[in-house]
Amino acid sequence: MTIEPVALAEPVPGHYGLPPVPAWWRLAACHSRTELLPAFFPGADARHRNPPIPLTVAELCASCPAARECLADALADDWTTDDGIRAGTTAAERRALRRAMLERAG
Repeated sequence: MTIEPVALAEPVPGHYGLPPVPAWWRLAACHSRTELLPAFFPGADARHRNPPIPLTVAELCASCPAARECLADALADDWTTDDGIRAGTTAAERRALRRAMLERAG
């Protein structure tokens, strides 16, 4: 998989005291899908270090118009707080992508 850089839009002001979110998030298929929030963080149960991606999340991410921006944002995120499903990838998959990107960069 080749990851191309994308220009992230200006953030949208946060609501209810939350930090701003990237503008692309409004286009994301998961936007306002709070009922799926537990499915995006299946590893919250400490017994599962790298659980499989639930089918509903995988399908949602596969059809998402903001998947490239989401992945770019996820790859730019702090590795120490990186968890959950983002752009249809697990934290372990994103770590592998980051390592491959660093190796290619030399």
